[in-house]
Amino acid sequence: MLSVCQTAVDLAFILDDSGSVGEWNFVKVKTFVKNVVDFFNIGVDETHVAAITFSSSIRVVFNLNSYFSKSEIKTAIDNIVYGNGWATRTASALDYTRKWVR
Repeated sequence: MLSVCQTAVDLAFILDDSGSVGEWNFVKVKTFVKNVVDFFNIGVDETHVAAITFSSSIRVVFNLNSYFSKSEIKTAIDNIVYGNGWATRTASALDYTRKWVR
């Protein structure tokens, strides 16, 4: 039986979709993210999840208030397209997420 975190948190996943990652590894990262989501109670009054991709640019895929069920979040994660960007701007992605993801 899977243990689930009982504490409600705001959880933002920041996924590197630069060319150095490669599409195969990007798919593996998305699988990992979906597996982590399973460890939380997702809902309006529970844990909220956001997803951001970054490489040469930063893109909010979905915000903390976009989805309130595990199935919706997992579908949205499955739909993230690998960008194959030309740069890896990790610090910018972290800063952007801290300031703007709600």
